Amino acid sequence: MKVRISPSRASGSIAIPPSKSMGHRAIICACLAEGTSTIANVSYSEDIKATIAGMKQLGAKIQKSGDCLKITGTAHFSYDGKPVDCGESGSTLRFFVPLFSLATGPQNATAGKQVTFTGAKRLFERPQNVYADIFAGQGLIFSQNNGSITIDGPLKSGEYSFDGNISSQFVSGLLFALPLLEGDSVIIIRRPFESASYVNLTTQMLATFGVEIRREGNSFYIKGGQKYKAADYTIEGDYSQ
Repeated sequence: MKVRISPSRASGSIAIPPSKSMGHRAIICACLAEGTSTIANVSYSEDIKATIAGMKQLGAKIQKSGDCLKITGTAHFSYDGKPVDCGESGSTLRFFVPLFSLATGPQNATAGKQVTFTGAKRLFERPQNVYADIFAGQGLIFSQNNGSITIDGPLKSGEYSFDGNISSQFVSGLLFALPLLEGDSVIIIRRPFESASYVNLTTQMLATFGVEIRREGNSFYIKGGQKYKAADYTIEGDYSQ
C-alpha cells in the first residue's frame, strides 16, 4: 500500500489548566477580605478543595457556581473547633498554620481552642521544623505526631529570619498572617533565596487584595494592622502543566 503525505499546518486551541498555586492564594486572600469577592477559573483539585473547606472552618462563606467561587470573607475568625483536614496538600497545611494560630488569640470568640490539622499520612512526612521552631521560640504549642499537628497560641509580630533553602510555603504562610497583627514585622531570608519566585506570587496576590508588603533585597517588611479588601480575580493558566 502506498500512502501520500502532504505538508499541512496544525491549527486549533487548547485550554491551559488553571494555576493551583494562584488558586490557593486567591481563595485564602478572598476569605480574609471584608466584603464579597468572585474568584473565577477555579480548578477543583483535591488540594484546592482542602483549602476551601479549611477557610470555611475559619468563618468564610463560600458559594460554588461552575468554575467560580463567590466568597464573603471573615473580618473576625470564628474557627469551628473541628480538626482541619489538609488532605495531601502541603501548601494548605503550611499556609494555614500561621492563620489558624491567630484564631486562638484573645480577640477571637474561639480563643483558647487548640487547632488540630489532619491529613493523609504522607503529608506529615514533610518537614515542618520551621514552624515548630517558631512556635517554640514564642512559647506556643506546636505538637506533631504521625498523623496530625496541634497548635495553640497566636503568632506574634516581630522579626523572622530564615535560611534561603526553606520552602516558600513557610514564608507565604507568614505573609498571609503577619499583616493582620497589630505590630510591624520583617521576614529576612539569607542568601541564596531559592524559592523567591513563589514568594513573589504571594506578594502579588496580597497586593491584589489590598495588603502591602515592601521588599528590599531578600527582606520583606510587613506593616501591621492591615485589612484585606475584596477583589474579583480570574486565576491564570499554568503553562508548566
